[in-house]
Amino acid sequence: EDVMRYTRGEIISAGLFAFLMPLFAALTAVPLFLIARDLTGDRRLAVNLAGWWPIVPAALMFAPTWNTVYPALCALSFWLLLRGLLRNRSDWAAMAGLVMGFTTLLNFAVLPFFLLAGLFTLGFLRDIRRSVVVGLVFGLGVLTPWIIYTLVTGVSPLDILRQTFGA
Repeated sequence: EDVMRYTRGEIISAGLFAFLMPLFAALTAVPLFLIARDLTGDRRLAVNLAGWWPIVPAALMFAPTWNTVYPALCALSFWLLLRGLLRNRSDWAAMAGLVMGFTTLLNFAVLPFFLLAGLFTLGFLRDIRRSVVVGLVFGLGVLTPWIIYTLVTGVSPLDILRQTFGA
């Protein structure tokens, strides 16, 4: 009697991804290091900070699931945004937006990150006009993957939200 109705290939594929998920979780340490280095200017402190990531309970709890990819992508986006703010370059903010646009294609659960990014930008720049410009550039980056997705599939983000919330 066949209890599991999966082919060997399906089982191996699922197992491979289960083994890769902790690796994806560990990749979050790289942008955390870059953020700490850029904020403090201290490489040793940045290494120590990034070294604590593996023992964060949420990282351990979700290690075998796709949820481990989202902190890495959000941290990467935050580092790109920070880099753009530090260098006064809007292309870095656009890349941060592209990363978040791709991340929202994967899951809408990362939407609160936009509030964090906006508040950080306001606090960092302390200039509403410049913050709005950075926010618009970031927003264009976010919209780019969604525009491509909509053109290719004919399904807009609003269609997805309507379906999600049953409206």
